[in-house]
Amino acid sequence: MEAHKEKFIRELTNKDTNVCVSGMVILKNPGSFVIDDGTGQMQINFDKEIKGDYVKVFGRSIPYESGIQVSALIVQDISKIDKVLYNKIKELVR
Repeated sequence: MEAHKEKFIRELTNKDTNVCVSGMVILKNPGSFVIDDGTGQMQINFDKEIKGDYVKVFGRSIPYESGIQVSALIVQDISKIDKVLYNKIKELVR
């Protein structure tokens, strides 16, 4: 199984399969939510309750005509981390 590669939303393409994205939860709906990572917004399909306002999502990308969505396998609450430092580290390791 391919590892989940962490990316910014703006970097996701139709060729990505197992992905990891993180961002602020800006909208919650039954069965899905939307995150914003500062580079873009993305719908995440997840049928369980999420905790926290800043999350890291591990899942599979789903190409749509309007863009890419993610079907989440794991949603991790990372609200207590330093968001600025976290994004700087993501920039360095990509």
